[in-house]
Amino acid sequence: MTLKEDWKNTQHLAQSLGQVVRAMTLSAWMKVRESGKSAHDGK
Repeated sequence: MTLKEDWKNTQHLAQSLGQVVRAMTLSAWMKVRESGKSAHDGK
């Protein structure tokens, strides 16, 4: 494997990881918002 190919794979991996992290952050944020909403509605 050449250094160029290795760099391309690393970039691709970082991109995939970034998407996973973004998705996890988004779902976690949605959960927090939902729980916050229900807490407000309960009062």
